[in-house]
Amino acid sequence: EKEIWGKGYATSAIKKIIKIAKKKGIKKVKAGLYEINKGSAKVLIKNGFKIEGKLKSEIIYKKKRYSSYLYGKVL
Repeated sequence: EKEIWGKGYATSAIKKIIKIAKKKGIKKVKAGLYEINKGSAKVLIKNGFKIEGKLKSEIIYKKKRYSSYLYGKVL
């Protein structure tokens, strides 16, 4: 929902997920997104995730092809 974009909810959620993962002994967390989702990419980068892979032309959205990215963070 556009009215909640940019409010910090996703950043807060990712921070909580990382905290829980560390407590559980998880060594790495991963996330995927499509290149048109710039906001999610910013959230992941802000939380220390790095791009680990790219699938070119993975989806078609509004008659245009977009790639998907895999991000990861070692805990």
